[in-house]
Amino acid sequence: MSAPRLIVVTVAVATASVGAGACAGQGAGGGAIARVGQAAITAETLTHWITVLAPGHHVGARHQALEQRALGFLISAQWLIGEAARDGVGVSDAEVQGRLREKANALAGGDGGLAQALAAAGQTIADASLEIRAELAAAKLRQMLRRSEPAVTTAEASRYYLRNVQRFAHNERREFYIVEDLGSLAIARQRFAEIKHGRNIALSSIRESEERSPHPLSAPSIVKAIFTSRPGELMGPVAVNSQLYYLIQVISITPAAVQSFAAASPAIEAQLQRERRRRTLAAFVRSWTARWTARTDCRPGYVAPGCRQYAGTKAPENPLGAE
Repeated sequence: MSAPRLIVVTVAVATASVGAGACAGQGAGGGAIARVGQAAITAETLTHWITVLAPGHHVGARHQALEQRALGFLISAQWLIGEAARDGVGVSDAEVQGRLREKANALAGGDGGLAQALAAAGQTIADASLEIRAELAAAKLRQMLRRSEPAVTTAEASRYYLRNVQRFAHNERREFYIVEDLGSLAIARQRFAEIKHGRNIALSSIRESEERSPHPLSAPSIVKAIFTSRPGELMGPVAVNSQLYYLIQVISITPAAVQSFAAASPAIEAQLQRERRRRTLAAFVRSWTARWTARTDCRPGYVAPGCRQYAGTKAPENPLGAE
C-alpha cells in the first residue's frame, strides 16, 4: 500500500520550515535571524514556534522567554540533525515518513486524525516531522556512542573490587524483638516474667535489626544486650535511664562477611559501564557544543544560548537525553 499522500508531501518540507533561504557564507543574513551551518531560521519560523509553545494563549510579557525557548529548540534540532549527518548516521526521509505513519496509524482518524491532533496543539505535520527528525538523530547518536564504548573487562572490575573491597563487606547484623518504653523497673520485671511464662513477645514488641558498628545508633546498654545475647534468649530489663527500660530477644544473627568478587562483579561492571557512558557523553557534548556553536550565527536581538554571539551563562547540555 502506498504511503499516505499527506505524509509524503509534508515530510519533504520538514526541514524547509527551518532551512528556507539557506545559503553559504557567514552571519545570519539573507532574511534569516539565525543560521546553523547551511540551515537558516527565519523570523516567520521563529514566530510560528513561539505560538507552538503557547498555543491559544496571549504571549504578551512572556514573549522574550518564549522566543528564547523557541529559538533554542530550533538551534538544538539543527545541531542534532547536522551532527548525525556529519557522523554518518543521518536520518532519512523514509525514516521520518515511517514514524509519521506510526503516529497516524495509532489514531482513529489516520492521517486526518493526526492532522487534527497536531492542529489542536498549534502544530503542523512539518513541525512534527522536524521534531521526529531531531529525535531520531538523537537516538542514532546515542547508539553510535554506545557502540564506541568498550565493554568493562573482568580485569577492570577486579581492580575496582580490590581497591574498594570495604564497600562489599558487611558487619554482623542481628534481628531482634524489642519491648520499649517500659516506664519503671517494676513494670519491666512484670513484663519480663509474663514473656518468660509464655506471653508472645511479638504481640507487644517491635521487630528491628542492628548492625555491629563502632558508632551505633542505639543506646550503648541496648547495643550491648543485643550483641551479647543468644538467639531466643530474653534480655532485660535493660535500663536506658531510671525511668526507661527495655526487653530484648534476638531472633537471628547474620555473621560479618565480605561479598565475593563473583557475586559483586555484575553490579561493579554495570556501575563502571555507567561511569564510562557518562564520560563518553561529557566528551561528546564538549566537542559537539564547541563545533556547532562556532557554526551558529544569530542576528542582534535574536541571540540565544547556542549562538556564537551568546555571552550569557550556559546551562549544562545533555542533547541526547542520555545518562
